[in-house]
Amino acid sequence: MVWEWKSIDYPELYGLITIDSYSQTGANDFANETVAAPDYIHFNSMDLDEEGNLICSFRHIHSILCLDRGADNDQILWTLSGLGDEFGLTEIQKCSAQHTAFVDGDYITIFDNGNRHATSRVVSYRIDPEEKKLEAFCSYTFGNKYSEACGSAQRVHDDVFVIGWGMAMNDNECMSVVDFKTGETLMTVSLKNPGNATYRCLYFE
Repeated sequence: MVWEWKSIDYPELYGLITIDSYSQTGANDFANETVAAPDYIHFNSMDLDEEGNLICSFRHIHSILCLDRGADNDQILWTLSGLGDEFGLTEIQKCSAQHTAFVDGDYITIFDNGNRHATSRVVSYRIDPEEKKLEAFCSYTFGNKYSEACGSAQRVHDDVFVIGWGMAMNDNECMSVVDFKTGETLMTVSLKNPGNATYRCLYFE
């Protein structure tokens, strides 16, 4: 082992937990034995930025954290979205129970499950991590499509994305390629058994 990060070393994360209508995940009150209380942040993706820091998605606190792999203490460099957001996001710009955060050039692109309003979308943030400022924000929606959990969004080029639908509630599509500039769906893949689901879909050349 060359480096480790323990969320329990950061008790302030407990204060970012929500159990009200903001999340609709039904998690983390630490008093109800029917709830998976140990999974209080739910780590569901990790990517590297240009400096080698870890960009991590934590579903149950609705936040993206940047972790400094060169630090022994104070490893959290910044928090994006959720109750601990440091970038001045509006409520409409914040994620809800998101899954999969990719470093996307100058942007961080996220599949936002949108549990708060039962509507999923793709969101992209360009941030200034030093000044803790949001420089640009993009949101791409799919009408009434909703994935309660899992899922992913990967930019192929320009406004074309590969969307992994995770636990989609509306239909049995598991993956779509969408050009958001034209509004055209270029390709879809459906599962024979609609009771199955995908965790994440990735595109490779």
